[in-house]
Amino acid sequence: MDLIKAFEAGRFLQAAYIACLDNKNVYTIVENLKGLMETLDPDEFSDVRKHISDWIEFLNKYYKMYESIKDPEDRNALIEDIKDWVKIIKDRLLR
Repeated sequence: MDLIKAFEAGRFLQAAYIACLDNKNVYTIVENLKGLMETLDPDEFSDVRKHISDWIEFLNKYYKMYESIKDPEDRNALIEDIKDWVKIIKDRLLR
C-alpha cells in the first residue's frame, strides 16, 4: 500500500470511528466504510475488506440510512472492529 492510499484509509477509518462515536446516521458510516474498502488492496487486506463488507451488509439490512445505530451493542461492536482494523492495517504497513 502506498503512502497516499494509507493516508486515505486513515481518513476513512477516522471518519467512520467519529461517526459512530457521535451517533451519526448509518449513511455516513456506510459511505466511509465503502471508501475504506476502496483504498485497501484486495489481496493484502482481503480479510479486513470481507469484515467491512459484512458490516455494510448488516447495517443496510437492519438500519435505515437516515437513522443512527440505535443498538449500543451494535455501535460498540463496530467501534471495536474499527479499532482492530487500525491495528491490523498499521501492523501490515510496518512489516
